[in-house]
Formats: sequence, C-alpha cells, structure tokens
Amino acid sequence: MRNTADKFLVALLCLGAASAFQAPAVMPQSRIAQSRFVEAAPAVPERVAPASIQMNWPKDADGNPLPAQAEMFDPIYIAIAATPWLALLVTNPF
Repeated sequence: MRNTADKFLVALLCLGAASAFQAPAVMPQSRIAQSRFVEAAPAVPERVAPASIQMNWPKDADGNPLPAQAEMFDPIYIAIAATPWLALLVTNPF
C-alpha cells in the first residue's frame, strides 16, 4: 500500500463485503411488517393437465431415431484461436 488513503479504502471495501452477507433484522414497527401485502395469501396456480413433450428428433429412412450428434474437439481451431493470446502472454508477461 502506498499511503493511508489506500489502506482506508481497502478496509472500507472489506467491511462492505462482510456486511453484504448478513441479513438485516426486520424491525416489528417497520413499514414492511405493517404492509397489507404481508398477510395476503399466495396466489395458487391453476391446475392443468400435464403436456406431453414432443421433440423433433431426426429419423432415418425406416423411421428409427438417429443417435445424437455431439460436437467433437477441433485441435486446428483451438490452435488458431489460442495462438494470438498465447503470443500476448509470452511477449507481455505479468
């Protein structure tokens, strides 16, 4: 740290981060506790029949479903995409 202001800023950031994870206590006289929405019953969703899921799955000539196609690892694309970033890391080490 360079000076006292930096140390003070770091201390404030640490205190702010620590207080972010503590739930505040609700005061009994607060507006939230006396709100008309606190005692309202939750809305009950309408009951509907379960829908059947239909997927558009590719089929062969006989009507049998084809196996799922997964993308494969492409080492040429990875090498082309990673080369500029690796060059930057090598030429500008941190």
